[in-house]
Amino acid sequence: MPDNIVGKIVQDKSGFIWLATANGLVRYDGVNFKIHQNIPGDSTSMVSNIIRDIIILPNNIFYIATNVGVVKFYPETEKFEYLHTPKNPELFKRKKNLFNIILDKKQRIWLELNNEIVVYDILSEKVVTVINETKYSKFGWIKDAKGFKLEDKDGYLWFSNNDNGFFSVELQDTTVKMKIYNKNFNPNIKIPINAKLVYEDSKGNIYLSNNGLFILPCNKKNTDEFELIDLFNGKLPKDNVDFDISSIIEDKENNLWIATTNYGLKKYNLNSKQIEHLSYNTINYKNIRSNRANLFKDKKNDIWFIFDNNVLAKYNYNTRQFTEYKHDPTDPNSPGKDYNTSQNSFFQDNSGVYWFATLSGGVTYFDIAKAKFPIYKELPNSNTGLSGNKTWGIYEDNHNFLWLGMQNSGLNILNLQTGDIMYYKPEMDKDFSGFQSIFSMAQITDK
Repeated sequence: MPDNIVGKIVQDKSGFIWLATANGLVRYDGVNFKIHQNIPGDSTSMVSNIIRDIIILPNNIFYIATNVGVVKFYPETEKFEYLHTPKNPELFKRKKNLFNIILDKKQRIWLELNNEIVVYDILSEKVVTVINETKYSKFGWIKDAKGFKLEDKDGYLWFSNNDNGFFSVELQDTTVKMKIYNKNFNPNIKIPINAKLVYEDSKGNIYLSNNGLFILPCNKKNTDEFELIDLFNGKLPKDNVDFDISSIIEDKENNLWIATTNYGLKKYNLNSKQIEHLSYNTINYKNIRSNRANLFKDKKNDIWFIFDNNVLAKYNYNTRQFTEYKHDPTDPNSPGKDYNTSQNSFFQDNSGVYWFATLSGGVTYFDIAKAKFPIYKELPNSNTGLSGNKTWGIYEDNHNFLWLGMQNSGLNILNLQTGDIMYYKPEMDKDFSGFQSIFSMAQITDK
């Protein structure tokens, strides 16, 4: 491994694992790593070693985001093509830091720069359009970084900026249809300031949340007619009042489970529009109470809750009750503690076992049939444990290997068949010693 900073992990159709690092593109074949880096004087090598993002197309061609733009990669020939050349003048004049690449449903890639978005057609190999303040300032363009949230069922891409609001974009051929939801542009619009979450339910309704929850019904997507969902018994959210919503998940009964910071759990039925206020509190082994939870959904669409006092709970649809799993310091088979509640910290593998990343105790796994919570953790002076205990990401590839991103201690690969652990940790770099973590993981194919 050339570096501990891993921005993304993907798997191609041949089964190879690819890692975007801060010091090159890395391929792992199950045994060995191969590193692709810039070679001075070789125009077919990586143009830069700092890689932000990777997407893989169905034909196994890669598009790679770097700090100087986008690179196309042909894995069979191991050749790289830098796209910011004179034959693409719109890209040529934008040799900039590229934050994200988004592949939409029409097989176009959206290149997210600091103050603009470039849409590139991969078939014609031409820029379709550039979306920026110069063209769209009259619509109340959102400055600074754009955070891609989702592509909805109608083909609109939703972006947000935590300070300025949201916008959605639909691209028909070269015609941009943009809708900006910004209180500075439209002071009467009902959306939360500093909104940071966009969610689409199974009916196509869009929800914006942070300081309150607002819905844009699917039949009103061409309007600004957001409706406030009264989650707080008539109390209206104000900018200086914390009605923070941390996560939203739809269950298999058309309910939205809504986790709030200070007001516990809410359940909103999409059909009846009824709201259920759940007065549910957990108590951990230290007698600390909590009703704050992060929500996760497993492969059977069952809802799991990780409360901030480190109590795990699963909702039982038959009994309408919660089943709790608590850490007990006297029981080695009890759940762990200090759970990491980031996006990639909860995982269910192909055999049905649940994996929970922690910030101090390695990785806890749970087989419901066995009702035990064994733990993989760091074992000093041993090659049978993890290389560290702060786990930030979990991902299972198609060969029954579990990939674990460890803060400050590299990459761990666990063989689920044998229990063997391989870990890869380069020499510590003082400039990056606090940032060795895997931020996101994705599987591109089923092969």
